Amino acid sequence: MTEAAEENIVLEGFLCPICKVDFGLDLKLFLHFQEAHSEDQDLVKSFKDLFGKAKEKILKNDIGKKEERHYVWEPQEIGEVKSHIQYFKHCRNKWVEHFVMETNKTVVRLEKLLCNLPQDPNKRKTHEQTIVHWLDGTDVTRCPDCTKSFNITRRQHHCRLCGSIVCHECSCFLPLSKAYETINETGKNQFTSISPSLPSFRLCVHCGQVLENREQIKYRDQKPLMCDYYDKIIECRNKIENDLLIKFHQTYNLLKEGESSYLTEANKIRNDIVKLAETIDALSNRIMKLENSTNSSKVTTKNIRLAMIQCVQSTILAIPALPSMKEIEEIARIKREAAEARIRNGQDLNIDKPKISPSVSSKQHNKQKNEIKLRLEDGWSPVTNANINSDNPVVEQMNIIKNYIKQAKEAYRFDEVASLERNLQELNEEYFKMQNSSGNMPGYSTKN
Repeated sequence: MTEAAEENIVLEGFLCPICKVDFGLDLKLFLHFQEAHSEDQDLVKSFKDLFGKAKEKILKNDIGKKEERHYVWEPQEIGEVKSHIQYFKHCRNKWVEHFVMETNKTVVRLEKLLCNLPQDPNKRKTHEQTIVHWLDGTDVTRCPDCTKSFNITRRQHHCRLCGSIVCHECSCFLPLSKAYETINETGKNQFTSISPSLPSFRLCVHCGQVLENREQIKYRDQKPLMCDYYDKIIECRNKIENDLLIKFHQTYNLLKEGESSYLTEANKIRNDIVKLAETIDALSNRIMKLENSTNSSKVTTKNIRLAMIQCVQSTILAIPALPSMKEIEEIARIKREAAEARIRNGQDLNIDKPKISPSVSSKQHNKQKNEIKLRLEDGWSPVTNANINSDNPVVEQMNIIKNYIKQAKEAYRFDEVASLERNLQELNEEYFKMQNSSGNMPGYSTKN
């Protein structure tokens, strides 16, 4: 009965198939089998195959278990929501208060140190010790930052703002010019000229970092000087392109039509364009010469300078030379001669035409007057002078149009000026035709 029970016992572990001994680890079992049963090579080979299959089966089971762990969760409803903004503000305010308090203490101590600062080194040391209490060096054997021991080569140094003891490697220096800038931004240069030979203040790394953070926060929201210059450049450029150049070309076209009264205005606009172009060139040159520029900003300033040079050149080249007074008078003379020739040609052609009754003529002129009003109602309308009266409706209409032309010139409505001058020319020709057909030519001047 006992032997049958022993035969039914199942052994587990890293067992030797021959010795049936559990070695606990696979490596021990493998070494035992090579040492004790090295003669049975077939058995060794079968054991290796069996061991490899078992290992593969174990790895497959582990992978299957890992894959089973990736559950597909069903969509869940959002539960309770809690805001942590107040807690965040509470933690942040503590840090900000601590930072502000430490910064204010450091700045106040620095201001007291700079007040009545003596030039003599001995007196200066006494002055520094009266403002800030210095720690006793006998109680400090190691540097609190790098934990290195003080000795003959590594001396103790006191921070002038907090009085702590540090070594030379863990300290920094604050120049007097930077110190005066920190406490008095408006008068930052008034003390450095008095005592330029005084050495700098020795500070610990902590106090130096506090002052550096304060400077970074102070100038963080300030707009860079290069951006201010560039904004002024864009303002000048837009004024030239969207305003002055348009007015200049309109007045230039009028000068080419023989209107000499616009010569002074054209010269003024031209001078304004040249001044703005010089301003753009000067501002771009300032941007090019800005100090404290990194490599990337230097490339930017160079590109701005080249672009503005090209802009100035294209602007100057876009301004044509103004005609002289003699040239304008010559253009006006040629136009008058051409108008007189057209009038003479019209007289010859109207010999065989039937006469137009005064009532029909007045209706035509009233119709033409209404058309002129309709043309002028588009955005701008002149004021009619009530003192313009005449027995002849054509003459009255011509005087009204002349008044309109004067108002349009004063308002820089050059398109309306050109349209009104064409209408006035048509009325002039119609007036001469009427006078020739009736045989009555009163002395009327057609000069604008």
